[in-house]
Amino acid sequence: MADELTIGGNKPKKSFLTFLKNFLWLIVSIVWGIIFIYTIVKKNDTHNREIRLLETAFNTREDMLSNNMAILFRQKDSIKGELILQRQLNLDLKSAYDLELITNTNLRNELSQVKVVTITKIDSIFIPYKDTNYLDTKSIIRVPKPFSLSNEYFAIAGEVRWNGVIATPSVKNMQTITIGEARPEGMFGFLKKSVPVVEIKNANPYSQTIEMSNVVIIQSPPKWYETRFFQISAGFGAGLIVGLIAK
Repeated sequence: MADELTIGGNKPKKSFLTFLKNFLWLIVSIVWGIIFIYTIVKKNDTHNREIRLLETAFNTREDMLSNNMAILFRQKDSIKGELILQRQLNLDLKSAYDLELITNTNLRNELSQVKVVTITKIDSIFIPYKDTNYLDTKSIIRVPKPFSLSNEYFAIAGEVRWNGVIATPSVKNMQTITIGEARPEGMFGFLKKSVPVVEIKNANPYSQTIEMSNVVIIQSPPKWYETRFFQISAGFGAGLIVGLIAK
């Protein structure tokens, strides 16, 4: 009889523990739900704010692209080649995708993208014929007649036939793309803030960059709820609550 009374007296305690477990699970679910929703809303707000800033700085997307393609500095040398500087366009990855400045979707985390259009123009050159038989005339040549010319920048070889010329040209150009910062020019340039730029170097003096654009992806610092410390603390806290409930 005493055992029955004891068992019956534990029922309110078990009911209270069940209620406490359900209540704690509800609180944990609500907290995680709020954090999840806040994360999404915060990211969208940040992205929309950056887009509005871009729209304020540039009236249209075309204005932004034309500004991005502007060349800050160009130097061309017949021996050293060509040097070009262009100001960086710094955006987060989502903004760069929305503005269609990043076109490669095969990579997971793009850091930068530089588009360069280069033209190679070679002036009129004289190519002597290679022939062991010399014909003393200026109006007649014997065909097929081979020809070739090569140097460190280009090579061309071919053959003159009775109905035309077959030629195989090739151009060698070492292009170097450097992303960094440059000091403003002028007397007090060393006192001014460095300008983020993209530098293009064409080693071939016959090559000329006629168009270029760039976008450099900036990595925003993680929010407090995205830090490893918060994730570990939240996981530890959730595990502690589950452990207390299970007892």
